[in-house]
Amino acid sequence: MADAIFSNIRIERRVKQVVEKIIEKQSVVIHQLSASEAEQRSYYRLLHNPRLQTSQIISYLQADCGRQVEVGAHYLVFQDTTQPNFERNRHNISDQQQLGVIGDKQSLGFFLHPSLVVQADTGRCLGYSHVQVWSREAMAPD
Repeated sequence: MADAIFSNIRIERRVKQVVEKIIEKQSVVIHQLSASEAEQRSYYRLLHNPRLQTSQIISYLQADCGRQVEVGAHYLVFQDTTQPNFERNRHNISDQQQLGVIGDKQSLGFFLHPSLVVQADTGRCLGYSHVQVWSREAMAPD
């Protein structure tokens, strides 16, 4: 599955590990996912690796979800848009290239629209079938 997505086996393994931790801990906070300071550092190194793109992570999540879909089963797909807000941490973010302004037209952040797939009869979460990420330019009109 991930062979065509990632160019490096070590990155692939680390992404898989982080995704498994997110599912296990039901959190995306690095400090909560990590059992040690060394593990935290390894996750931060992964997220700052220039060879890892957001699109690759999204492709991995979609492929993992698709792998679990069974023919004939019924699924529910929940969608919503959220706006992660990084305004309080603006001074700590060195690369704001993929960030813009969110709904209040001044705070730093981006928009995220995921489609979460859940098995209808059991409630088992399969993952994400689609994830759209975008941002507005700071001075862009509505």
